[in-house]
Amino acid sequence: MLRQAQLKSGQLFLVDLAGSEKVGKTGASGQTLEEAKKINKSLSAGNDGKSTHIPYRDSKLTRILQESLGGNSRTTLIINCSPSSYNDQETLSTLRFGVRAKAIKNKAKINAELNCKKLAGQETPSRSESRTGDRASTPSIVLEKDEREEFLRRENELQDQVAEKESQLSTAEQALKEAKGELQFLKENKALEQAE
Repeated sequence: MLRQAQLKSGQLFLVDLAGSEKVGKTGASGQTLEEAKKINKSLSAGNDGKSTHIPYRDSKLTRILQESLGGNSRTTLIINCSPSSYNDQETLSTLRFGVRAKAIKNKAKINAELNCKKLAGQETPSRSESRTGDRASTPSIVLEKDEREEFLRRENELQDQVAEKESQLSTAEQALKEAKGELQFLKENKALEQAE
């Protein structure tokens, strides 16, 4: 395996998510009721439909499945629905969950680690490039085109936010300066009135 240029690795997660049955139908109580509440919260935390961000901290389940929910993975979701009208609300809830989960975008890449010989072969040109001082030839992380576009878009958003915050800060500093001047003026007027 070390003779090859790289070592590929991967993981397989098989997860059975419990159903989101109504508590009234199941008759759950005590610890079972608390577990059902946590399961339903975890299932609803996946994607609230308001944003593309997945709130991983909202539940243990989303934290455990972080790589599968928008990370570096390929994810297959199978949902089971009941044809019975008795379970129509649960079926509708399950279908809504499936639609929200389908909207999550993953960016799967091959997990490859270079072996020692390959790294040693790449290290020498990197050193010579860095010694030349040419910034354009500095080794960097290779990004896919869509990743690079997303990175640049996000960088522009952050730069716009910084510029907006700097403008707000400047306005706030000016308002503070004016308020301090007005306060000083009022203090001086009050001191003059008391002196008279």
